[in-house]
Amino acid sequence: MSDTSTGQKAVLPGHHELDENLYDLNEDERAFIKEQTGIQDDDELKAHVLQLQAEAYKVCNFRVT
Repeated sequence: MSDTSTGQKAVLPGHHELDENLYDLNEDERAFIKEQTGIQDDDELKAHVLQLQAEAYKVCNFRVT
């Protein structure tokens, strides 16, 4: 959604843009995702998770509470 007066992307109340700086997995979460994906490299794992997050966000712009 865009704000046509400014050309900037509008964000609905209660919705947030994706921010990769919020990626913060603890050891258990990281181990679980590594086991499920087979990706052992932390940088590759982060890139994979952020890519899936971006794809999901395009389908469903979820509300963060």
